[in-house]
Amino acid sequence: MPLWLVRIVLASGVLKLFTNLFKPEYTKCLLDVVTGLTSNKDLQTVFMYCWGDYGCPPSKSNFTMQALLNRHFMRGGAHYPVGGASEIAYNIIPVIERAGGKVLVRVNVTNIIAKNGKACGVKVSKGTETLDIFAPMIISSAGLYNTFERLLPREIASKSYYSQICKDLKPGIGAMNVFLGLNASAEELGLKRQNTWAFNDSNIDYEGQKYFDMDVEEAMDAEVPLLFISFPSVKDPEWNNHPGREGKTTCAIVTLANWDWFKSWEDKQVKKRGDDYDEIKDSIGHKMIEQTCKLFPQIRDKIDVTEIASPVTNKYYIGQPHGEIYGLDHSMERFDPMMVAKLRPETDVPGLFLTGQDILSCGFTGALFAGVISAQAALGRNVMGDLVKLHNKLEGTDVGITEVRKNI
Repeated sequence: MPLWLVRIVLASGVLKLFTNLFKPEYTKCLLDVVTGLTSNKDLQTVFMYCWGDYGCPPSKSNFTMQALLNRHFMRGGAHYPVGGASEIAYNIIPVIERAGGKVLVRVNVTNIIAKNGKACGVKVSKGTETLDIFAPMIISSAGLYNTFERLLPREIASKSYYSQICKDLKPGIGAMNVFLGLNASAEELGLKRQNTWAFNDSNIDYEGQKYFDMDVEEAMDAEVPLLFISFPSVKDPEWNNHPGREGKTTCAIVTLANWDWFKSWEDKQVKKRGDDYDEIKDSIGHKMIEQTCKLFPQIRDKIDVTEIASPVTNKYYIGQPHGEIYGLDHSMERFDPMMVAKLRPETDVPGLFLTGQDILSCGFTGALFAGVISAQAALGRNVMGDLVKLHNKLEGTDVGITEVRKNI
């Protein structure tokens, strides 16, 4: 639907006849809805605990995002790719290649090429070599900030309304990651196939924001207010089938962190950012480890390998300009109906399409469905309908799109 028509439909109020999304609870922040239901802080935490899965505190995030996430977990549970996350790429690449595509690795896209105002290619570099690759359309999953503030020619990006969105919305918060290698099996350690969200206080919104607003010296001494703790190898049924992995376990710990604590080192060489950087990173990282060991004391003396990563690490390895892992902040402003309509795959730059978590929401499911609607926009066909037909053929069923939506 063109944006001019979206504006008319929203102004008319006709959508209120067909959807609940304009009811008061869906236009409030998550904290207001939950505190309106109960004053019990522990119960509030149960309702809101997984806000870290999209990184926006309850007082700033739309209730709709949390409702979608809870519904996702309650309906479908959680899943882990057999063989680990790398299997996703390993299994996608052959499909791309069978269709005539190519996947380039360790190649940096430095620019989107445009001619006469139309995106028509990308410039890539590897070492000292550069190459121009031309195509009838460009689909970027690099995120809004990278696409419109770094890759597109400035004279074209400045005319796009997406550049204004980059100013109107904020990037998601940065993240700290700790990866541990343990010299004991999951059975020895008594670990289960589950994730843990750990908080040091039931006032999770206040404590989280207080931590993010600290200066770096305060943060180095503070308790980390929220931790996501997982043991990926425990969830992988193929783990013990690989030689050398017997009697070993992996642990991943994630928390959110202020980009300002680390941005002074964003242009420094990886692994050589200096003692001051290492002190900050290691202070917070070892706090995360210590708090995890209090919850899982059996791992304390089994740690063989420790890797600590900061928001600057995220910028270096995954190219996120502010060290974020969730793209655009999942704020109230982002989920305003008009903003949702603007964040669409087909941009106002001819030949340029977007996909990835900035189009719908963060997470694997958000990225998958962004891929579907981006393919629909690029191909001009009902790709979701194609997928439903394929599902029915493989499963021997005859369900329609409405039934599929109910079960998502």
